[in-house]
Amino acid sequence: MLNQSQYSQRELRALAKAIEYINQHPPEWKSPGATNENHFSRKTLKAFDKAIQYINKHPLEWTSPDELSRYSGINQSTLQAIFLYKTGRTISEYCEIIRITISCILLTDDTLSTKEIAALCGYSSQSSFNKAFKRVKGVSPGKWGIVDGDQPGKIKVNLSDKETY
Repeated sequence: MLNQSQYSQRELRALAKAIEYINQHPPEWKSPGATNENHFSRKTLKAFDKAIQYINKHPLEWTSPDELSRYSGINQSTLQAIFLYKTGRTISEYCEIIRITISCILLTDDTLSTKEIAALCGYSSQSSFNKAFKRVKGVSPGKWGIVDGDQPGKIKVNLSDKETY
């Protein structure tokens, strides 16, 4: 859970805007598995939807797969299987993509440092944030968004190109 008392109002407003964007534009994915979902029960599919909604509403909480399975009402291995089937990602990978997407939105705010963004997105250090960012986006946060020699963060985030999902 985010300790709001340690952040400025400016940081919290930027974070709220990023989270609002994620909730209004949740990631889309193409199921890498077979097109037939009949081998998953209706209960399992509903549990998956419940888990996705929880992650999208609480994107900065480090929710473990075990906690998420208890919340959604199915066992962890089944939840992991449906996540992999529906998204092509593990639960942890999906959560990380959401947090990095939020960080991309925050990187467009010239008033926030990378260190502040790392802390806002729940990373314990700037180093762990940089590694996660590079794993998801393929470049460091400092190089993300640079086009034709422009300064980092000067372009708007275009999440419609779902390449990372």
